[in-house]
Amino acid sequence: MSATLSEPPPASAPSESRSAAATALILAGLLLTLLLAALDSTIVATAMPRIVGELGGFDRYTWC
Repeated sequence: MSATLSEPPPASAPSESRSAAATALILAGLLLTLLLAALDSTIVATAMPRIVGELGGFDRYTWC
């Protein structure tokens, strides 16, 4: 008694490329993420000496 296996579906065609609007939206999201990360690091780097000074940790603060 042999069981018949169904054949796998044929390989599909390569997926269609994203539309221009979708690509622009993805790019805008990535650029916004990079902008916010750069802004955050700039603010923290500027404020860090004052924060460390007020907490009394200049002996543990590195300048590398």
